[in-house]
Amino acid sequence: IIFAKTMERIKLTKEEKQVLRLVEHYEQCPPTYPLSTFAACVDSLERKGLVRGCWSSGHELEAVKLSDNGKSYLALNPHLRNPINWAMITAILSVISVTVAIIALFVACKKYN
Repeated sequence: IIFAKTMERIKLTKEEKQVLRLVEHYEQCPPTYPLSTFAACVDSLERKGLVRGCWSSGHELEAVKLSDNGKSYLALNPHLRNPINWAMITAILSVISVTVAIIALFVACKKYN
């Protein structure tokens, strides 16, 4: 439980989010979902520690279920929002601020000339 409270958000693709939600309810690929996409996402989610897949020879997916980490992750992040890259947002805001300051400087200089 201590680990669950400190669990960080994991960046997931749109397909991985869909498959994680499907795995929560099914142990196999639903007939309406493409099997190749499902298997690729299960493989990726398994590397991230969120699911456990049962693979047969030839790397064919037989069954899948949520791992304990996956259950905790869904409990703490039910909407499956990806982490926010605060460094990128800060950099963009800094560039905007500098641009506005330069424009204000030119406007002020032009007003007094």
